[in-house]
Amino acid sequence: KNDRKHCSKPLAHIVQKSLRYNPVLRYPTVKVLRKNLLRISQKATGNSFGRDSLTIAIAGTQHRIGVTHLALLITAYLNESGRKAYFIEKNNSNHISEILNRYGSIKMTDGYYRLSGLNIIPGYAYATLLPKDPGVIILDFGCLEKCDMDEFNKADIRLVVAGAREWELGATENSLKKLRGEKDIKY
Repeated sequence: KNDRKHCSKPLAHIVQKSLRYNPVLRYPTVKVLRKNLLRISQKATGNSFGRDSLTIAIAGTQHRIGVTHLALLITAYLNESGRKAYFIEKNNSNHISEILNRYGSIKMTDGYYRLSGLNIIPGYAYATLLPKDPGVIILDFGCLEKCDMDEFNKADIRLVVAGAREWELGATENSLKKLRGEKDIKY
């Protein structure tokens, strides 16, 4: 107990539980221990990048606000940083199909597309094509008004792209009302 001042209370609790004399009172598996360590690490650092996989959901307060652009940029940044990342279009805009057709993407044997170093999975094939160890999944939900909020809220990180110009404020305010009470959403 005297050493507790050298670490956080959650970490001290995990260490104490790991060292309990009775094995029944310890963590049942290393996987459960790891999950708890990652959870407190994420709270301390504010990110989840120590995990094997991470899901980032992005939605906009209105159409043409830049959700697809931001999602593609994040995917490119992660890939260039050495992280495996996949972009998935989870809306009905069909913009990704238009981009893939225009620039001549390469369909990989695993079923996903490669375009300028990006791994892209069409929304209709999301469930069947996602690798077992996907790394980071970037989900483009398009307009928040039309997205599946239950699925959006399942993501580890949720981002909302909002406009601040006078003609965008109405949509931004409506989206904020819809999200009232939701926690851990980044704007």
